Amino acid sequence: MTTAPRYSLREAAETFFRGGRVTARTLARYVRQGRLAAESVGGQYFVTESAVASMLAASTVQPKRSAPEEPAAWPAPENRPGCGSA
Repeated sequence: MTTAPRYSLREAAETFFRGGRVTARTLARYVRQGRLAAESVGGQYFVTESAVASMLAASTVQPKRSAPEEPAAWPAPENRPGCGSA
């Protein structure tokens, strides 16, 4: 029986989030929030690659639609109700 490799949170941060944007501390917060599945052994969290992938898939944001076209120009003041000479 083979099991998936386990990574400490520091190892996971270094392996899957190169560049330091996600740290072991951030991953620990995600575990406490229930966003990242982990095992606790001796007070230390361990995660699998699939757990990290699941967390990322769950937090994927859909791209925004393109900006709407420019709104129509405001009518000249003399053409607006309540504006202009009385």
